[in-house]
Amino acid sequence: NTTAAPSATATQPFCSAATVASLSATGTAIKWYDTAASGVQLLPTTALVNGTKYYASQTLNGCESALRTEVTAVINTTAAPTATATQPFCSAATIANLSATGTAIKWYDAAASGVQLLPTTVLVNGTKYYASQTLNGCESALRTEVTVIINVVAAPTGNTNQEFCNSAKIEDLAAVGSNIQWFAGATGGIALSSNITLVNGVKYYASQTINGCQSASRLAVTAVIKTVPNPTGPGIQQFCSESNPTLADVYVNSNQVIWYDSFINGNILSLDYRLTDGETVYAGIYDSTTKCESASRLAVTVTIMDSKLEYYNLITVNGNNLNNKLTIKGIDKFPVNNIEIFNRYGNLVWKTDNYNNENNFFEGKSNSRDVFMKNNFLPTGTYYFVLKYRTNCKSNQLKGFLQIDNNQ
Repeated sequence: NTTAAPSATATQPFCSAATVASLSATGTAIKWYDTAASGVQLLPTTALVNGTKYYASQTLNGCESALRTEVTAVINTTAAPTATATQPFCSAATIANLSATGTAIKWYDAAASGVQLLPTTVLVNGTKYYASQTLNGCESALRTEVTVIINVVAAPTGNTNQEFCNSAKIEDLAAVGSNIQWFAGATGGIALSSNITLVNGVKYYASQTINGCQSASRLAVTAVIKTVPNPTGPGIQQFCSESNPTLADVYVNSNQVIWYDSFINGNILSLDYRLTDGETVYAGIYDSTTKCESASRLAVTVTIMDSKLEYYNLITVNGNNLNNKLTIKGIDKFPVNNIEIFNRYGNLVWKTDNYNNENNFFEGKSNSRDVFMKNNFLPTGTYYFVLKYRTNCKSNQLKGFLQIDNNQ
């Protein structure tokens, strides 16, 4: 009987370790040898060597084939994937977040054998995980170890109620931490711009970021905006020189006023500060309860009026337009006035309201019905006048005499 050699695939690949028992041939009572003839029959447990040829016979009816079929063993050894040994994550993470470079990566809970982990498995801080890769159907026998670090960043700290005077912005809020960002809600949302104006009673939420990880929780801060009204009052205020006015005399609609010499910043002025004509002082309101000052200041320009009047007491009636009227210096400051002029007998010879030096003045003519020389120049002599004028100052009446020299 001539028994034919068995049939077999000439090249047979295996993943990592394999034995003679792993070889495949089609026939009956297959035996494997280390040579094409004679040689040593190999045990099924004999480890295969990459690139080595093995020879198979079959036996039929008690007759072993003289010819043997040659098979070359190819041992495919797949290397473990590469990966960063320590991989940090922010707060919660899963197996799907782990990173390894290779093909068909699988993650396990042990360096060998163990359980393959699902992508949704939650990572545990400080735990080691192991990655294999599969190439050409062969999974790497070795696995790459990765240690997981879960960076849990705490919320920043700070005062939960923050007070501001009049107005404030996001940039004025304070929190202790790194890379602070402010949000409108406790979770999610977009970071608020630093120039957004705060609203009284509204809560704002601060996160901090450390090593690229943002805190999952946030510090809640309630903004308290304490508003102080701006001062009001006349922008121009007039005073009499003889009263020696000070800041205490200036009117403002509050009794909690602080005076300054400038609209912004500047020096604080005391209430006994002596005012000067034409200067401007600035009032702010300070609330001693809230410790806040008004956002704006009231500018007050000071006018100091000299209520003293001077006059020239000679009128000449000679047609040369010199000394031809009663000139009262300073009367223009007091347009509301009344003047009466009498002769030496006490008779009224002239009077008028709203006396001035331009178009309503005494030139030596009478305008009284009681004088026979009405509308005519009065004779040479001494005359007396009483000028009453409206003012807030102490002096509001001027008395004097004048001389008329009528040479006509």
